[in-house]
Amino acid sequence: MDTAMASAGKQKKTVSLPAAIIIVIVFTIICIFSGYVVGYKYFWQKFDKTARVDREIFAYSSKVKQNPQDLDSLVKLAWLAYDKKEYELVIQSSNMVLTINPNEPNSHYVLGLTYFDQKKFDLAGKEFEVLIQNYPKNTLALLGLSKTYLALEQPEKAIAYLEQLINMDRTVVDGHLFLGKAYVKIGQKTKALEQLNEVLRFSPDNQEAKDWINSLNN
Repeated sequence: MDTAMASAGKQKKTVSLPAAIIIVIVFTIICIFSGYVVGYKYFWQKFDKTARVDREIFAYSSKVKQNPQDLDSLVKLAWLAYDKKEYELVIQSSNMVLTINPNEPNSHYVLGLTYFDQKKFDLAGKEFEVLIQNYPKNTLALLGLSKTYLALEQPEKAIAYLEQLINMDRTVVDGHLFLGKAYVKIGQKTKALEQLNEVLRFSPDNQEAKDWINSLNN
């Protein structure tokens, strides 16, 4: 009797066929769903955005061909082209706008960004300067011109515009960040640290500001 019970205790537990099928189905569903999530997050979203921008560029290009005076379509076309880094199309579309309306702000701004990306800093500066002349309180234009002066190794000019910027709006994180960099360039370590700490006040996780502070303190 004892031997029989011992033998029964040693018998291996088995999984029924229906249960095994259910396990396989559930595991397969989990794998498919995981693959879908990963694929959508890392591949499909990017592909879908690119396709959408391409469709919009085509649509606005068609509108411009039908009516070269369509300022709204030209401006949108320039921004879409900038999103795809098609700089020649940005320049062409923006210049068409400025031929019709020389003070159109979006066109000067996107041209400034385009020339800055191309490292044509003199041209970028001219676009931002025109924008500031017409819109002296435009924070984006002030920041763009300041970055351009820093790239041209003219930190004193950048400081003047950056101080104007943060006096208008102290919450502009990049204003404090670039002002800190400008002070570093002219050897004003204390003022640089003050501005970089202001960055962390409004953006505690700003790694670039942390790196600058660490380099200045070491």
